[in-house]
Amino acid sequence: LRSARIFAGMFSFVYLTDNGGYTGDWFKNHIKDLDPAPALLAQYHTHKPFAVFIDMEDGKYLKDPVHHEPGSLLNLNLFGVNDSNKKKEGKVEVKVMDHNGEIVSTLTALVTIEPYWQTIIPVSIKIPEKEGGYMLISELDDGSMNGIRQVSRRYFQAGHAVPVIFPEYSYKRPPDWPK
Repeated sequence: LRSARIFAGMFSFVYLTDNGGYTGDWFKNHIKDLDPAPALLAQYHTHKPFAVFIDMEDGKYLKDPVHHEPGSLLNLNLFGVNDSNKKKEGKVEVKVMDHNGEIVSTLTALVTIEPYWQTIIPVSIKIPEKEGGYMLISELDDGSMNGIRQVSRRYFQAGHAVPVIFPEYSYKRPPDWPK
């Protein structure tokens, strides 16, 4: 949603949680410790003024996801946004991770976006030959993010392997967040 300019004002309405109820579960463990959960850590990446997002359905959470042909070429778009008043430049690295957490392929693209604008970055990814669950990760580095790259990720399936095991992913706590 963040990559669509009409949703640029998207806001998270629920912040604190009862850790298990029907809210966003922004924190885990005892609420007094304010230990950020994955959902809150992801907000750091989705709300960056300069960001790149993968435009692809997420194959982990759909009942009948697309099954990509092993060894085929996947053409897709990354969407870049710049909600600042200055031209932004950076390098986006796109990685494919297998269920063991190993990076099986990588590509890099340079991105430049004018102030208050957006851009489409077409990329081609080779689907791994081995059937199974994979994660596509884009990491944007503009040199100003305290060592934390802005991340977008999507799960996908190569072939029709059953059961499908997907890789795990953990967002890092940004260094500028209070402890």
